[in-house]
Formats: sequence, C-alpha cells, structure tokens
Amino acid sequence: MNAYTDLRKTPSLWSYANKAGYKTILIDGQVSGPPQNLLLPPEANTIDEIRSLASGMQTDLKIAQNLNAHLTTNGKEFIYAILRGVHFQYSDHYPASLHSVDNDLAQQYYKAISYSKRDFFSTLMAGVDREKIAIIYTSDHGQNIRKGVIPHCSAVPEKAEFAIPLLAFLPPTVAEDFAAQDEYSYSASQIFPSTLAWMVYDRSMVTNVYDNTLRQPTKKFVWFGRAVIPLRTGDRIDVSGSNESLVD
Repeated sequence: MNAYTDLRKTPSLWSYANKAGYKTILIDGQVSGPPQNLLLPPEANTIDEIRSLASGMQTDLKIAQNLNAHLTTNGKEFIYAILRGVHFQYSDHYPASLHSVDNDLAQQYYKAISYSKRDFFSTLMAGVDREKIAIIYTSDHGQNIRKGVIPHCSAVPEKAEFAIPLLAFLPPTVAEDFAAQDEYSYSASQIFPSTLAWMVYDRSMVTNVYDNTLRQPTKKFVWFGRAVIPLRTGDRIDVSGSNESLVD
C-alpha cells in the first residue's frame, strides 16, 4: 500500500467474508443514526446487516449479550462490533455513585474501563463452543493520560496513543500454532490477514499482499492520518510506515 492506493477500489474485509460464504454484520455501539467512522455508501452496501446497539453506559454489555446469541447458534457469520468504549471525559463513563473528588485522571480512566468491561467477556463467552469461533478484541487508538493534553488522535501523537490491546480468542487447535513473541512486536494491521487465513484464504497470498498473520511479528508498523479515505479523484492517503515515510 502507498499514498496513491485508492481504498475505494481495493477488496474490503466485508468483500472477502462475503466471497467465503459468511453473512456479514456490523454492530455499532457508538451511534444510533447514520454510520460514522468514514463508513461511506460503497462500503456500507457490501454489508448484509448494519445494527445500532447504542445504549449509554450499558452499551458494551448489551453488545456482549447480542454477540453471544450469535456465537451460540449455527451458521457462518463475520461480525464487526464497535464498542462504546471509553473516551475523555472518563468520568462520563461510570455512574455518579462511583465518582470521587480526589480521583486523578488515571484513576478515572481505570474506573471507566472497569465499569465498561464488567462482565463483558464472561457474558460474551457463556456457553460458546470455543472450537468454532475466533474473536479479536482491540481498539482503534490508545490513550495519552496526562492533564492538559489531547488524549488521542493529536496532531503530534505520543507513543501511548499507538499502544492498544490486541487479544485473540482462538480454538485450541489454532492457538497452539502461535509462538510466544515480544508483545510489542504485533500490529493491528495483522488482524486483516489473520482473519482471511481463518476464513481459509491462502496464507501465503494474504501475507504477501498485506502483513504477517498473528503467528509472527508484524512486517512493519503502519499508521494512518486523518486523510485515510480518499474522497476526491487524485486524493492521496495519509499513510506512514516505520523506517520510511510510506509503505510500498
């Protein structure tokens, strides 16, 4: 991928999933109206079902319940769930009864995460046949938790803004192929090729075209700027890679 790649003309994960025979579902816990996050009509039209589950502070638990209902039934489904998550102001993400005037910013963030994800994984996994599912849990950005700074997506990002959770819940027969590596050597870019490999696309093809699967460290760290999707003819993608300005 380079700055001149037109992401509107390259295969999306939805397209790969559809071709592999999966029903595609997008669950959005952040909006109750039109889609956001640059989900433009050409991409939205490739998704079988788009569902909003925004429910305030209960959103993530409600999504876990909804996902569990899918995971405990038969059928091939690819589901992408956007959780409500936690953003600044962190104190807006847990009940007032848990507020304390002496809480510093880091304590507020910890309380918000703890409340947001209480019972999330136990609800998600209840009664699920782990041999039949693969789940990736991650985030779209990290947090720079310091007073007087932009927590994320700043013009000059801090290292903390790039650090995200990346957890894989896999069938035991698949997980055993994953050797222990330095936890800081993996990238969100590896979710795409890993998912394609689990959909039984040729592993050598997807690693050659995209990135290594999560069985190995990433080939190169890649990050996008605000102009990630070209909106007009001739627009460049704001994409950078480690050790060079653009990714070939």
